[in-house]
Order: sequence, then structure tokens, then C-alpha cells
Amino acid sequence: LKIYFEGTVDWRMDVNRLRCSPKFFNCPRYDSVLTHDANNEPVFMQLLFVFTYQVGDQVLPLALIQPYTCLPPSQRDIDLELIRLQLGTTSKFIPARSIIRGALLAPTFNNSNHYHLVDVVDTDMFLRTRVLFPSDFLIGTHSYRW
Repeated sequence: LKIYFEGTVDWRMDVNRLRCSPKFFNCPRYDSVLTHDANNEPVFMQLLFVFTYQVGDQVLPLALIQPYTCLPPSQRDIDLELIRLQLGTTSKFIPARSIIRGALLAPTFNNSNHYHLVDVVDTDMFLRTRVLFPSDFLIGTHSYRW
């Protein structure tokens, strides 16, 4: 899936190539994305399946996703300014056009459902993360709306 998005740094169009496959080079690969929910709030989700649905002469691209929830930061997360997300247990369908961009999440290795958001992948993700997670969240004095 190719996602074109406008960068927050220089306002130029950029592209992410996202994958969701149970056998990507014989290993499962399900990329994560930043998308809008029903309330137009940005949320992180794992991409499970992408398909198109045709209604009359209109083709609707849809995605099956599994949302992440934001967890309160541990002391180590606060010290290292890490954002911890937990993979949810439910899945739902969303319009694929609501995907903003891809997101890199790294496993924490102490819990199979916990991930850290890697915000230093590029400047665009760094700036988006600073808007989504204000500095008081990163120091543990703010509870995030998720």
C-alpha cells in the first residue's frame, strides 16, 4: 500500500510503502500506521489487511486494523522520553484514505503486546509526535486522551 502524505517540515509530498502480509519473505509483517479515528483524532494502529470494495462504479479502499492504546509511562520511559503503546485486542475496518502515514514501533521485549514509538525515524514523525504527545506527557505529568 502506497500512502502519499504532506510532510510537516517542508510541506512537500512524501510517500510511505506499507505492508501487511502473513508471509513476507516467509515471515509475518504487519506495519503500523498513524491514522484518524471516527472523531478525527490521530491514533496509531496496526495494519492487518487491505482490500478494495466496489459499489456501483465507485471503488472504496478499506483496511482492517488493530488499534494501539497509549500506556502511562514508566520511570524508564520518562527518563528516555519513550512513548509506550499496547496493541489492542479488537480489530475494525477503516477507510484506507484515513491513513496519514506509516509509523515505526519497536517491541519492548518485556511484554509481547507493548511497543515503543520510534519518533526519530524522520523529522516529520518527530514533529508529529511532539504535537500528539506534549512535553508534560513525556515527563509524566499529563495523561494522554487515549
